[in-house]
Amino acid sequence: MRTASYILLFTLFSTTSLKSQNIASNTLHPYSGSVVFSAELGGSYPSTDFIFPELDILGRGMVEYYFPSNSIHAFGLRVLGGGGYIASEGGENVHEYYETNFMTNLIFIGTGATYAVKLGNGIPYLSAMISYLRFDPRDKDGRFLTNNLRREYELNALTYTGEIGVRFPIIDNWSLNISGNINFTNTDYLDDVKKGVENDYYMSALLGVSYYLGGQKDSDNDGVEDSEDFCPSTPSEVGVDSFGCPLDTDNDGVPDYLDYCSNTPRNILVDDNGCPIDTDGDSIPDYIDKCNDTPPFVLVDKTGCPIDSDLDGIPDYRDHCQNTPREAKVDSNGCPTELISLTSSDSVLIDIQAQKYNYLNDKLLKDMFFTDGALYGFQLHSLKSSVKAQEIEQNLTKKGFNAFIFEYKPSNNDIIWYRVRIGYFDSLTEAKNYKNKYFGR
Repeated sequence: MRTASYILLFTLFSTTSLKSQNIASNTLHPYSGSVVFSAELGGSYPSTDFIFPELDILGRGMVEYYFPSNSIHAFGLRVLGGGGYIASEGGENVHEYYETNFMTNLIFIGTGATYAVKLGNGIPYLSAMISYLRFDPRDKDGRFLTNNLRREYELNALTYTGEIGVRFPIIDNWSLNISGNINFTNTDYLDDVKKGVENDYYMSALLGVSYYLGGQKDSDNDGVEDSEDFCPSTPSEVGVDSFGCPLDTDNDGVPDYLDYCSNTPRNILVDDNGCPIDTDGDSIPDYIDKCNDTPPFVLVDKTGCPIDSDLDGIPDYRDHCQNTPREAKVDSNGCPTELISLTSSDSVLIDIQAQKYNYLNDKLLKDMFFTDGALYGFQLHSLKSSVKAQEIEQNLTKKGFNAFIFEYKPSNNDIIWYRVRIGYFDSLTEAKNYKNKYFGR
């Protein structure tokens, strides 16, 4: 029985220790630096030379002090005192006398050490104690038992106690406690009978309350005492600095637990997510964006400026002639400034530069979609006024569309029509999808 009790205590201690190692130790222990007063009452259950042990009453009071602790672990010292009874039925015939029962009064005072770990809503603890025990074996009618009457032994002993319990906080500074312990003594006379080689011992289970005085308080459980916590409402499980405020690794004013860009360079303006401001939404933050007013949907280079494939100073999204030779003078559309007229059935006016889109093969498909046989575009307007056409083209370009003006002169008159188009696309389907998305059907 005693061996089994040792094994049980060791197993409970090992399990509690292993569990505690899996929990982050960044919280101020609720017992840290506190004095604890406890009152507990419960039952006793003896293991003696009598055959039928019985439950009886036992109570105790304690005062404990827990050392300051900035982790889930706390260690303390305790002093305790209390008393009660142990009782059994079924006598033993020893030394020519016969007893049928006993009820022994116990009074004890002692000291010990305790270890408490914060696990969830409860605080399990383990304690080891040594006590001075005063006992007085009698029968249930209060008569002295034979050996006690003869003073065959001393009525005092030492008790070695192992205890495991849990405390549950209920309101400020108060907790509800439940515990169990095994009390080994250095005497075999708790029942007035000495028999065998093992000494008597008893077990007890206790229920009580504790009151905590003083100590350190940590309302948000971030490991920083309230009196030193500049951020007393930090969410749980959030890492904090020595002032109790959420960590902000890059010092951008957005704490790490809310920061989607935790490595922002110093002195950079950031948004609510802790990411550098990107005014034009081109994915290049303002602090490295040399063109922070780029229109939407425009491809940019690593400096945030619109891509200019032929380096003519006109970005691709506004460049109607994207293969302009180097050092050629271009107009605002990125096309060479010298124009020629080509003789054809429709007298199409085009730029001198040979472009990807072959205007000579320009052909109407359906619903104002055009193709040269390889590329596709769609027409929005056909105007006689070049000024009005340019105004429309410029407005579209500012919005990020690759708009351009196609000049067309029918062969049967001298009127030039200025057609505002959007292009180019690699397929008719792509052109239709784009038109439906941005201009409707």
